[in-house]
Amino acid sequence: MDEAKRGRGRPPAENPRSKFVKIRARPEWADWLRDIAEQSGRDAADIIGEALESWAKRKKLPAPPER
Repeated sequence: MDEAKRGRGRPPAENPRSKFVKIRARPEWADWLRDIAEQSGRDAADIIGEALESWAKRKKLPAPPER
């Protein structure tokens, strides 16, 4: 009887889209990022990378891969 209660078929596959992070870009965000990058003398990609690392740490996920 216990065997009849088990799920049938194969287990659900892992969703490959869950491994990627979607970032919505808004014009005011792009302007803000350009201004901050200019003021700090850093590359905008480095600023985004740091933000992703801190987000991953908060969500207890592995750090994003190196560029």
